[in-house]
Amino acid sequence: MLTLQPIAQVHPDNSRISQPLDAHLSAVSRLAGLMSAEFKAEVWGKLAGVCHDFGKYGPAFQRYICSASGYEAHLVDAAPNKVNHSSAGALHARAELSALSLPLAYVIAGHHAGLPDWSPADGAGSYLSKFSAD
Repeated sequence: MLTLQPIAQVHPDNSRISQPLDAHLSAVSRLAGLMSAEFKAEVWGKLAGVCHDFGKYGPAFQRYICSASGYEAHLVDAAPNKVNHSSAGALHARAELSALSLPLAYVIAGHHAGLPDWSPADGAGSYLSKFSAD
């Protein structure tokens, strides 16, 4: 049966949840805050840490992690490919935080794939302006 507690990571042997999502976000937030305190940006680091995996709360990601890991092998209809979980936190930061949230959105969106350009004119890769509320 699908666990009610959102999962961040499954143990490598797929036998158990290695990290619940709330514990993962809290730990990353704390560590990011400590590291960014060195350049007087502790609050920004904590925000980036807590938002970086918001997309893992989504049902598609939870089905994916349970199915792909074998932890919940009976979820045969789960997505066979990776699920984008990086964008949700960036979009949340951009929508809910101050006008200064754009750099934070870049950090969150790029936490696995690298930092995207702002617009298609800036480069050939992915870009963030398509998500802009401006």
